[in-house]
Amino acid sequence: MNQHNGWLLEGQIERNQQALEMLKPHQEPTLYGANGQTSTPHRGSKKISI
Repeated sequence: MNQHNGWLLEGQIERNQQALEMLKPHQEPTLYGANGQTSTPHRGSKKISI
């Protein structure tokens, strides 16, 4: 059973790696700033303070 699970995990890891490689060129590296917040405000959003 452990060996079978290992094979399943290896297959899933391979599919995940392929998906990440496909998505990498389309990522937006400037989406988040150094502080973890979005680097540009969203259009239509308003900051509300209470």
